[in-house]
Amino acid sequence: MAFFQAYHDQTRFNKLFIDLGAYAGQSVLAFLTWKSEAAKDYDIISFEANIEFIQKWIDNILPLQQSFRTVNLIPCVVGSGSSNQLVSFDGWKLAEIQGAATHRQRLAPAFDFITWFKSIIAPDQEIILKIDIEGAEYELIEKMVSHNLLRNVTTLFMEIHGPKHGFDISRTNQLIHSIYEAGAKPYLWETTGNSILYDPKVNMARIVPNDSDTGREVDFEGIHKIILEPASHTPPMIFR
Repeated sequence: MAFFQAYHDQTRFNKLFIDLGAYAGQSVLAFLTWKSEAAKDYDIISFEANIEFIQKWIDNILPLQQSFRTVNLIPCVVGSGSSNQLVSFDGWKLAEIQGAATHRQRLAPAFDFITWFKSIIAPDQEIILKIDIEGAEYELIEKMVSHNLLRNVTTLFMEIHGPKHGFDISRTNQLIHSIYEAGAKPYLWETTGNSILYDPKVNMARIVPNDSDTGREVDFEGIHKIILEPASHTPPMIFR
């Protein structure tokens, strides 16, 4: 954490894209497609715990680093406790043996995301937070809600994994409701190639719980519902 503290003592993030679950850089590429020339105003901080994706991220993103204000990759698990611990995790397709995908348990350094996030918050700041962390989003969002941190997120994108990782509909509905109760709106992040499936320049897929009933909902993979909304060209008001 000392490195990050020294870094943040000297750096203010006016516009920040936090990429939780960076994989091989698909989300950074999609963000660049979305923001185009405006991406030069954003600092990018990606987190990825799977060592098998690190070199692919470097190959895909570092040649494009001039497209952003700064671009950074942190090889850590987020939302899993103290930054002084190594944690065991079962990531997504961690290895392929003779062409067959397997899940192989690994140790990775844990990163205290909550403490770090508190340390970077500043007035009049834009934070776009994307979360795709294979089920760990439940614990992380619950912690962010309990620390009243979602009010500092300008736009929240996420993939909720539900039964794919052992969370039933009731728990998923509870998670989504807690986000709304914290004053935030969750939007679906699903990439296709180098673009976001629901292009934020045109429309955004707002995640709603399964008990929502306005007549506009569309089912998303039996996990939750989404409502398509026109993209907003006015940044949402941020309450401090």
